[in-house]
Amino acid sequence: MAVIVGGRFWMGSADEDVSARPDERPRRQVLVAAFRMGVYPTTQRLYREVMGTNPGLPASDELPVNNVNWWDAIEFCNRLSALRGFGPAYQLEGEGVIWNREANGYRLPTEAEWEYAARGTRGRMYPWGDEPPSDQLAWSDARIKSPVLAMRAGPSPVGYYPKGASPFGILDMAGNVWEWCWDWYGDYQAVEGPVSNPVGPSIGYGRVLRGGSWRVVAKNRLRAAARHFMFASAKNADVGFRCVRGSMQAHSAKPAGGQPAR
Repeated sequence: MAVIVGGRFWMGSADEDVSARPDERPRRQVLVAAFRMGVYPTTQRLYREVMGTNPGLPASDELPVNNVNWWDAIEFCNRLSALRGFGPAYQLEGEGVIWNREANGYRLPTEAEWEYAARGTRGRMYPWGDEPPSDQLAWSDARIKSPVLAMRAGPSPVGYYPKGASPFGILDMAGNVWEWCWDWYGDYQAVEGPVSNPVGPSIGYGRVLRGGSWRVVAKNRLRAAARHFMFASAKNADVGFRCVRGSMQAHSAKPAGGQPAR
């Protein structure tokens, strides 16, 4: 894992950014405490070693695991913590999850942590900078001009594009697979002054996804500020996750009315 040094950044997109979607606004200044993040998305090899099964397709040890829902990622984090002697970050309580922010175990990044790790303090448009995606930077349909020629069969091996690294040396943050975050998905709220370590809305209907995927054709969906979401119980061939570690205070989240927990 790589150390993400704490810092301050502008989260979201400016009003004048014509490539941004409405859910990326209003932009706000965020303070993020230091934490550790996996350099790569969780691989099929590691997922199989921890969980005893591999839902990833096509099956290959060095591909990111896909076809996993948010709950699968939560369970993986807890099992990996137990295997490596760390305290589990999550406790299932009825149809909700309590995140023990004082635990030292593995967990999913918050949306703010993910974006900060992707763009750094200088607000890069993409993890590697402001240069549009290319064959040297990301695995996605967006790097090829013709959508017809660009259709891909699946993800690439992790770490395949070292030139696409974020300011902190994190790889595969644009393209390959969308990545689950902790947060419920919701509109950004206008605030005055910097916000410290936000964890998203307290309730919602879907969980945040970040990073784009091999299926993405529009380049603006690979930007570090781009947002997406799915129901926590949903699975997809272009969705995976990566883990982080960090010590924080207790926080809990309850499911939205009408949404099954699993």
